[in-house]
Amino acid sequence: MWPETAIPGDVQHHPELKRYVSHLAIDTKTHLFVGSSEQAKLGDRKPTSGLYNSMFLFSPEGNIEGQYRKIALIPFGEYEPLRGIVRWPKAIVAAVGHFLPGDQHVVFTTRGFTFGSIICWEIIFPDLFRQFVKRGAGFMVNATNEAWFHGTAVPYQLLAMSAFRAAENRVAIVRAANTGISAFIDPFGRITARLRGVNQKELFVEGVLNGAVTVSTAATFYTRHGDLFAWAQVVLSCVMLLASGVTIAVRRKSLMPA
Repeated sequence: MWPETAIPGDVQHHPELKRYVSHLAIDTKTHLFVGSSEQAKLGDRKPTSGLYNSMFLFSPEGNIEGQYRKIALIPFGEYEPLRGIVRWPKAIVAAVGHFLPGDQHVVFTTRGFTFGSIICWEIIFPDLFRQFVKRGAGFMVNATNEAWFHGTAVPYQLLAMSAFRAAENRVAIVRAANTGISAFIDPFGRITARLRGVNQKELFVEGVLNGAVTVSTAATFYTRHGDLFAWAQVVLSCVMLLASGVTIAVRRKSLMPA
């Protein structure tokens, strides 16, 4: 597994890039899961100026078996919110990308096991994450490029959120981070391995991380029902507030002189 944006350009439609990754998959006799941009097409034929932020699965035979297109894009990073409606200052939108959102919760199948993929900050969205597990993903992959955040605490926060997603859905997570923290997380949210460089440095380090992955088969209550418990609490609170308001109104009315 390689990180988000590991391959510059469009690996699916660029012959040299595709040949390079295909030959690597053939030579190593393994699946390769790589991040790359993908040029959007009209009806999958005519190229457009739009791009998808995608992950591609190459088979040991060098063929592309499937792809996932990032669904939750970063505003002012990968797209311009309300474009054509609001004119944002040039200083804000000068470097904004023109990516398009995907719309499929893809679950990949390889050698008898299944997995889903989310890209970068999609890890912070619990409901988006659980949709892949609900659809049968036995473990999850989080490919990310965290160069945006430099040496701040954000990569560590995203790693912590990954642990929560794993525990919520009882699925292992494999994290491949370009400049961030690459790690293996078990279904209980425990970080079982993390990539470190010289002096235990974890950000902006080169290396390879190997680890075992548990493939889950049973869905948790949260995976099946999402935030049902939280919404039930909201409804209950509203009912209690309404009941309190009615009670107060009735008491005040009973205390009014006839």
